[in-house]
Amino acid sequence: MDQRYIMEKIIAVLLVGVFIGACSDERRSSAPPTEIAGTTYSGIIPCADCEGILYELALHEDQHYESSSIYLGKSSRPFTETGSYAIRDDSILVLEERSGGERYFMIDDSTLVMRDRNKEKITGSLAARYILNRGDRPMAGETGQWDELREQGIDFRAAGNEPFWNLEIDFDKLMRFKALDGDAVETSAPEMKKDTASRARLLMAETGQGIWKVALYPVGCLDSMSGKYFSHRVVVTSGADTFRGCGEFINDRYRLHDFWILHSFDGEEIAHQQQPVLSFNLVDSRVQGNSGCNQLIGEIIADGEQLSLGRLVSTKMACSDSMKLETAFLDALSRTDSYKVSRGELLLLQDNDTLMVLHRAE
Repeated sequence: MDQRYIMEKIIAVLLVGVFIGACSDERRSSAPPTEIAGTTYSGIIPCADCEGILYELALHEDQHYESSSIYLGKSSRPFTETGSYAIRDDSILVLEERSGGERYFMIDDSTLVMRDRNKEKITGSLAARYILNRGDRPMAGETGQWDELREQGIDFRAAGNEPFWNLEIDFDKLMRFKALDGDAVETSAPEMKKDTASRARLLMAETGQGIWKVALYPVGCLDSMSGKYFSHRVVVTSGADTFRGCGEFINDRYRLHDFWILHSFDGEEIAHQQQPVLSFNLVDSRVQGNSGCNQLIGEIIADGEQLSLGRLVSTKMACSDSMKLETAFLDALSRTDSYKVSRGELLLLQDNDTLMVLHRAE
């Protein structure tokens, strides 16, 4: 057989193999199309033991992603996950988790349709809820709708449907409640306390109609009419009447006005049995709690995002297993000059560097 003919055959076979391999690789993984890179998707997906999961997915242009999951009715604090992503078969978005697992979505115009772990289409009565829409989920107060209330000094606002009602709290002065076709109730704002039997923050007052109780649960809430997400579920009880709805701190300063537990210090997570707790009371300009061993109390000055703690007075117990953390914790508090509150987390900062991260106590 002609030597040249044999060589041409070999080269042709090699070229076919390269072409097939390239196609195979393209099907397995390719660079994300421009309409996907740099976008955000969100939606409420089903949850086996909660009201739903507020799921948000950010696809960065460097082919890395960050996802956030808030379990509605359980916590307003998000669980985050990061990793890389790729496009397979031209239409399947694959999230490659750091743990080694994968999550799949079908790309469909301006939506992502979640697939199961075997890449199969999800079926059943809840199938239509496994869809993420392009864009951020509507959040309470994003459009400046409560600017007028802020100007009036209102710090927290809540509302409910069927029957319609609304609640306004100025923690320095008053609480005001109005139900549709009902009388308005107004009273001095009582001190907010944490209910030891539940996750609620309680405000209780006595009015002409009897005991009036407002319970704020920091577990996330989805308004049934607007579809907007709020940080708190709210239950108002007056006599035999109970009103349920959603609420949000609308004065950024008062987001600090709550109960917090230390999650991480100097970048390291803290063991549960050693976690210090703090309660910031902006009405009395006071902080109190414990530093892991000893009780503490002191004054605070909060102005915008600026925060400083005055001299702290504490008990003098000796706890051999937590004194090192306590000493460092108290030193960091004395150096704090600002803070940030977002999605159930409080960051205490010095010169914009994070000293510690606290989670809203739940």
